[in-house]
Amino acid sequence: MDRLIRIANYILIRSCCIYTPGLYHGKTGIVLALGLFAKKHNNNILMNFVLELFEELYGMIPSGITIGMESGLCGIGYGITLMKKSEIIDCDLNDVLFDIDKRIMDYDPRRISDFSYRKGVAGIIRYIQCRQSCPEMLKSIDSMYLRELEGSYKSVEKDELCTVRSLMTDIGVPQWDEDEFVGKNIGIDNGISYFLIKDSYDQILYN
Repeated sequence: MDRLIRIANYILIRSCCIYTPGLYHGKTGIVLALGLFAKKHNNNILMNFVLELFEELYGMIPSGITIGMESGLCGIGYGITLMKKSEIIDCDLNDVLFDIDKRIMDYDPRRISDFSYRKGVAGIIRYIQCRQSCPEMLKSIDSMYLRELEGSYKSVEKDELCTVRSLMTDIGVPQWDEDEFVGKNIGIDNGISYFLIKDSYDQILYN
């Protein structure tokens, strides 16, 4: 536990230098990992920092960002949805994700040739599925887009959706020991934040 606290503190210090908003390698994943860890261990001080980092996300999303789960809009939306479902944040997702969802709908899913989970249509589908599993009705993505996405769904290889049952089954495990975290990248994919999200994900979320 002391080791994970040291890791969390190190990530907090380094997070100010992270200027990419994505889920796998950027601030969304870092905030999610810190938030789940703080919630599991009832660490209110850490949670206050998490909420401050969350507020920074909106000013970090550049124009022209990709749509994908790994580094783009769907990953940011997915991470924020998981934060709401785990009660890290208390918000109306249709309001908080309105601008992100509007930008997602600028991408016509019928014309996206990449069907992969990390970068393409399968990731969009998983994000929409996560939103639809929330108690509040999905309103910030319109019905026409959902119908177009349903058409693309039929073209997605089943393995792209069925084998990726949760975020934890897709992100990479660091090939170094927890004690060697200094100087390593701090994202959740092959990075330091992996150890925090691994510690808390299954107990807080099952997505």
